[in-house]
Amino acid sequence: MANLRCLARSFVVAFFSFVALASESGCRDESKAREVFADNYHGARVTAVAFSPTVNVFASAGEDDAIHLFDATDIGTTYRPEELRGSPLRGHGTAVTSLGFSPDSAHLAAGNFRPVTGGYAQLWTLSGEPQVAELAGSAQAVHGLAFSRSGEELALAVGDFAWGGVYLASLDGSHDGRFLFEVRGAVSSVAFSQDGARLAAATQGGVVLWDFAASQALTIVEEGFVPQSVVFDPVRPLVLYAAGSSSPSGFGGISGVVMVFDLEDETSATMDLSNMSLRAVACSALGELLAAAGDDNAVYVVNAQSGALLLRLWGHYGRINSLSFSKDSTLLVSGSDDKFVRVWYVGDLLGQESTDTDSASASDTQTQSQASTDTMAGSESGNDGETQTESQTESYVDTSTTT
Repeated sequence: MANLRCLARSFVVAFFSFVALASESGCRDESKAREVFADNYHGARVTAVAFSPTVNVFASAGEDDAIHLFDATDIGTTYRPEELRGSPLRGHGTAVTSLGFSPDSAHLAAGNFRPVTGGYAQLWTLSGEPQVAELAGSAQAVHGLAFSRSGEELALAVGDFAWGGVYLASLDGSHDGRFLFEVRGAVSSVAFSQDGARLAAATQGGVVLWDFAASQALTIVEEGFVPQSVVFDPVRPLVLYAAGSSSPSGFGGISGVVMVFDLEDETSATMDLSNMSLRAVACSALGELLAAAGDDNAVYVVNAQSGALLLRLWGHYGRINSLSFSKDSTLLVSGSDDKFVRVWYVGDLLGQESTDTDSASASDTQTQSQASTDTMAGSESGNDGETQTESQTESYVDTSTTT
């Protein structure tokens, strides 16, 4: 028995020595060089991160009921203007699930869920003495949020295993707040297009697009694809990215993919990045870089135009829940279940087609698909030759609550 224990210990030592050697090579060295900041002030799972769109400040939030603000100009220095009195923003009552800065950075919204009162959002005013206002929500948890381009409305992605929807709250008093649509299951993410004409939501049944002019919802269904996070291209308002998991019918296993939807051409492309689900996606300010991350603890940085995988970043030891680019696109922040916030330098990748890191190529990471052509065209059609996708859309999305 003693010999067996000794053999087991030797195996464990040899195994972790191998892992250590492997992690020190290639991509691991690149990751260490690019990591410019790491912080575990929360002491709990980090659920959300967000960069300001106008100043070099980013926020992080987690299960500790706190929001920390950091100055990215002098990276590693906590952002503590006199009015914050050196303390994080607290008073949410429970875990913060999502974060978002207003377009002018004057406000910071925090999504939350209280078991008794349900989901809601708090709106922090950051100028002067920080003030907080609570916005009405729903009985379900808030999983994601997004400011409208005017900053006058806040969209909340809410829901549980049975029911969900997108709630639109008014910040200027123009309306009382309303649900744009309801779906089966939770809505995990929401985003406005750059022109403000559309809103996208990640739901268990596919990506739901809301057209504000038509007051109409359209569901994009890709077989086997379950989206977790959505973001519009900031330069091309008709290009939408959705990160999630894919398990096509007839094939085993799950892939972590980013679907690229061209809403004008009604086509889609698939970036197959991981063998585990992706939970977060972010796009740089000028639409050059795309970042995605999820259950495999890695951050993937992709050329948004070509689909070429530029970089894998390792450093987290838990699922990554959130990503955000700085306003100049040189920094990328990530938040994880490992309780850490990490900031990565990616500025040298701007304008690059590919890098030798991981020997990634566009042909390996991006495949074209015409599935969305039939999906979107059929969903919008009012002809007698309606497609199966249209019937799925009608049964899945309920717009009866729209006012």
